[in-house]
Amino acid sequence: MLGGIALLVALLTYGQRRLPASLLLFALGCVGILYARPAVAWGVHQPFAPLPGIAAADMWSGLYRAALPQLPVTLLNAVVSTAKLTEDLYPERPASVRQLSLSIGLMNAATCWLGHFPSCHGCGGLAAQHLYGARTGSSMALMGLLKMALALLFG
Repeated sequence: MLGGIALLVALLTYGQRRLPASLLLFALGCVGILYARPAVAWGVHQPFAPLPGIAAADMWSGLYRAALPQLPVTLLNAVVSTAKLTEDLYPERPASVRQLSLSIGLMNAATCWLGHFPSCHGCGGLAAQHLYGARTGSSMALMGLLKMALALLFG
């Protein structure tokens, strides 16, 4: 039912800049969490489970089955196209392929040990942030603080 409502919201708000579908769908997702799992939404949940050990065979399996197939997509979307987009949007300060590769590599190498799923900067995210006016480092810091607050609030 929520999927149908989400599709309807996305279709009704398609192309509207004043009322982006992403914000409405985010709010709809929050309502869905409150409805489906009120105990989890309000922080009443089990304490953290201990971190499991990771065997060498699991590391190689993850590398072969997840990391290698993702490599071409990450290189094209997160590095090459993002570098080109920064060149188009910010010709005075474009990000180079080398800078983006190093940033993504360090980010993932530093956080994977904490259970963070590998991530990248991404061309689509940069385009959306630019479109909606998030053009400085402080906007990214505020978004990070908001996400951390939501994570702490909803567990």
